[in-house]
Amino acid sequence: MRQIFVISMVTLLAMTTAMSGPQAKGQRQTDGLEGETLSMRSEIKVTDALKQAALIQPVALHRLKESVPERIGKFTRSKLDGTRSQAGPAALTQADAQFVDDQQRLLQLSLIDPGGIPPLGKSFLPQLEAGVRESFSRGYHEGVSIEGFPATLEKLDAGQSQTLQIMAGPRLRVTLTGYGVEAAELVELAGTLDLAALAALAPETPPEIDLGAKQ
Repeated sequence: MRQIFVISMVTLLAMTTAMSGPQAKGQRQTDGLEGETLSMRSEIKVTDALKQAALIQPVALHRLKESVPERIGKFTRSKLDGTRSQAGPAALTQADAQFVDDQQRLLQLSLIDPGGIPPLGKSFLPQLEAGVRESFSRGYHEGVSIEGFPATLEKLDAGQSQTLQIMAGPRLRVTLTGYGVEAAELVELAGTLDLAALAALAPETPPEIDLGAKQ
């Protein structure tokens, strides 16, 4: 089965510090006092960005889990988990659920609220305009609209999994993956979700912060 991964905040911060440091590929490595000064400035920039990001906290985990429906079409929920990841004052919450139908087909639903850290809220699938299709080596991505919310469908040539990712409002990312479910049916099932209610959980737009600014 395909598994959906979320980059941890600690990993993100480590990557950010590396990106904002003076040792990017193709650049002259800076040593001595100048290098130490630039490194300190990078750490200060990341710390300040985290403080700004913390101004918007994610939806409480219990509320996010309560928003997961018991049924999606003919699929019944069989499992529900949730996590809250913390990085200093900033945080992310995520609820994950599995659903099965009487044919033992499987749906996986993931709700992610990155709070005030925009990079974690960006789709891992390309965000395309509705009707636009882009092919890649293993299948294609297609932009669709689900109840007025922008979404991207990933259709794979091999295997039986399809993935649909929806941006419900400015922050909340909704990912629905189906195993043994055709793409058209997956889109139809996503349309039964109360996306407006999910978007209302996290209405605030994340602040404009620069986690990876170069020195």
